[in-house]
Amino acid sequence: MAEDEKSLIGYAGLTFDYALWTACRFAHVDCLFVCEIARGQGIGKHLFERACRLVGEAGAERIEWQTPVWNLDAIRFYERQGGIGQVLCLKGMVTPRLLGSRLAYASSINDPRTNALARRKR
Repeated sequence: MAEDEKSLIGYAGLTFDYALWTACRFAHVDCLFVCEIARGQGIGKHLFERACRLVGEAGAERIEWQTPVWNLDAIRFYERQGGIGQVLCLKGMVTPRLLGSRLAYASSINDPRTNALARRKR
């Protein structure tokens, strides 16, 4: 979660699952949201980096998420974070993921502003 002095301004939901084909744990970002008024301040990046660190600490092999194909801002955001996407045409979703060295890099970023509760002042 990220909040300013008055209210919640962003959050990320993370779940873990087990891939039967690879016999490995992976993580899924269920939702990453930052209020429109707080966007462009690095809050989403910090929330995503924290999620990547949690995935690394849990020993999962990758992190995945889904983004609607019409949400170009979100797609660009995840591409800047190193996400590699594939379009699932039937569902109209983009399913990016971070694997191996990209996940290791994202989870190793040390930023004191990113912790279990990221507080931002406006």
